[in-house]
Amino acid sequence: MTALSDNQLIAKANVIGNKTEENTIDPTMVAQMFKDIILNKYNTDEPLPEGPQGPQGEQGPAGSPDTGAMIVDKLAAIEDEEDKLPSSALQGTGLNSLQFEKNKDIDAWEIMRDATPTKGSMKFLASADLFKYEASAIQGRKPRAFTFSETADTKEVSFRKIIGRRGCFYAISSNGTGNRFYVSQDGKLFIEGGATGSLEYYGMDISDQGTIILVARSGGPGNIRRSTDGGITFSTITAPGTYTLTSVKHIALGKWVACARSGEALYSTDDGASWTAATADGANDHMGIDYSDGQVVMVSQDGTDRVQLSDDFGVTYTATSPPTNRIFHGVTFFKGKIILRRGGVSSAGYITVSEDKGTTWSEKLTPDDPDQETSGMSVIGDYLYLYGADGFILRTSDLESYETLTPVTANKIAAMGWTIMNGFPVAMFGCDTGDDEDRVFSTL
Repeated sequence: MTALSDNQLIAKANVIGNKTEENTIDPTMVAQMFKDIILNKYNTDEPLPEGPQGPQGEQGPAGSPDTGAMIVDKLAAIEDEEDKLPSSALQGTGLNSLQFEKNKDIDAWEIMRDATPTKGSMKFLASADLFKYEASAIQGRKPRAFTFSETADTKEVSFRKIIGRRGCFYAISSNGTGNRFYVSQDGKLFIEGGATGSLEYYGMDISDQGTIILVARSGGPGNIRRSTDGGITFSTITAPGTYTLTSVKHIALGKWVACARSGEALYSTDDGASWTAATADGANDHMGIDYSDGQVVMVSQDGTDRVQLSDDFGVTYTATSPPTNRIFHGVTFFKGKIILRRGGVSSAGYITVSEDKGTTWSEKLTPDDPDQETSGMSVIGDYLYLYGADGFILRTSDLESYETLTPVTANKIAAMGWTIMNGFPVAMFGCDTGDDEDRVFSTL
């Protein structure tokens, strides 16, 4: 009949259904045609039986015998390079609503393996849902350490943030010539994006819908950049005052939050097109901000109230006090817990952790070398990664013990991100200082 597998045909049919122009041909008709061919191959004489999985939506007389989870697994099992489909093919895969749901413990979307589908509940993935699936794709996989190697990139810049989205890497720097926003589609080389101006960019985030926001320490009050076309062009957004912005985070539905080393906090409710000053406690040097499960957390390296929480999407903040006020340089969420990253050198734990949304705190991960400083942290799959000078990288899955990866560079690692490429997780890190032609590494 064809050299393609049944599940490849299903995926291709759905891609056609999503991509075909409405006025050219009926995409539903094309998709249904392919599905009918596949269903007929399974059983040409009578309607398909419901089977142990039950009908998977309205695909043919009684539905496809494969659940959405089975389709995903079968696509992932294809080994021949010429037969592989891009991860975007999953965009049209029918996933039952009972199989695709939010795991609140890890704040990620997952494919359920044991739920029984219900008739008519097929769900097609939108681009935002596809990102959420990709973001949890390596959750629960057998743990393995990434092996980084130097890429051919020769950017002579200080990388400050790297984010992976839908098979691409996006990065910013605080110095260098020309524009300071970069995109890599192959996980090896960065190219410059649209005009950003030569500001000291330290913060960046990308919404599920693709809006990109950059924030800079310098250049205020016009030190916010916004793109809605993937970074091809940027518009300048004016902050409410002259702030040294350090971090920005997308929440959802057009809501954003940001913070500044000069002590201010900001929020946006119109997808970053305008910003309003928030109400925060004390005088602080804010260095990081993050959001998860209805809570914004903002941290400071100095000041009277170094950890602040918001339950109204960053409009107002209240202070909370860990047992020891460390020099906090970053914040993230990991497996339902708030993680604060300590800056500077110390024999105290690398991180301070709260398991109850900021009520109580404990220090974790005592360093083997108290002189080892970290410069960033990233959550990748089942692991929290911390990294810093001399190529230092550690990872932990339980926040109680950690392993140190063998350094592949003597440079100071300052940014790390990951995405799915050709069905596999790929990580990349960028350096702040060191050899100019030795600043970008990836696992490819």
